[in-house]
Parts: sequence; C-alpha cells; structure tokens
Amino acid sequence: MVLDQDHLMVRDALRTFVREAVTPHAARWDRERVFPHDVHRQLAELGAYGVLVPEAYGGAGMDALALALILEEIAAGDGGTSTAISVNNCPVCSILLSYGNDAQKRDWLTPLARGEMLGAFCLTEPQAGSDASALRNNSWSAILHSSAIGVAPSHP
Repeated sequence: MVLDQDHLMVRDALRTFVREAVTPHAARWDRERVFPHDVHRQLAELGAYGVLVPEAYGGAGMDALALALILEEIAAGDGGTSTAISVNNCPVCSILLSYGNDAQKRDWLTPLARGEMLGAFCLTEPQAGSDASALRNNSWSAILHSSAIGVAPSHP
C-alpha cells in the first residue's frame, strides 16, 4: 500500500515516539506491572486516544488507515499499551461517536478522545471467564442465546 504524505507523517511521528519512549521501557513495565501514565498522556497529545473522533469532540479527526498505522506502531513497542489505546478508540469512542447523544458525547466522548479518561470494557462468560477464545454460544436462526455473570473491579 502506498501511503500519502499525511499518513506517512502520522506513521513516522508515532514510530519515532515509540522507539524513544515506549520500546526501551516495555519489558520493565510488564515485569513491574507499571501503567505508564506519562506515556499515555503523550500519546493522547499525539492524537492516539481519539483517532477517528472529530476535532469538534477533542479527537484527531483522522481515518481508519491512520488508526491502523498508529496501533501498529505502538504495538511494535508494547502490546499492552497498544491494547489500551485500541480499546479506547474501538469499541469505546467508536460506540459513543455512533450512538451517543449530545450530552454523552460532551461528557464522555470528548474527555476520552483527549486522553483525560481511558475507556475500557469487561468480558466475562460463565464457562470462559475472561478467556475470549473459550466463549461459546448457541444460535438458532438469527437469535443468539447466551448468559453472562457479574464483573468485579480488580485492584493491584
């Protein structure tokens, strides 16, 4: 794929940032169970928290190709950091952007896109816990039958 100048600029900026601020520390972050708040603040300043979110809502107003490039560059340095950025963008910001009302976009989407908040989601099923590869469902026609169990917060 041939990237245009805008996409090359985005890719190169993230590549440089990740090489300098993420890759050298990633193994230590995992070993010491560190969440690199300062790096996330800097990624938010680079527009990585709300890539597809319009600028009017505090996002970068970029396209899906830019999002893919950003996530790929971050993942090259640290899978955990890229996962957090990916979840914040999709599903969290994308769902709010598509289905949120004006108040929800103001109160939730804007701070998420600016990096003032970090979006998350929970996954749990009775037979699988949080192991997505072990999920099961029973479907008949277009009706999906499943059940879920409660989720409790985790504390370090």
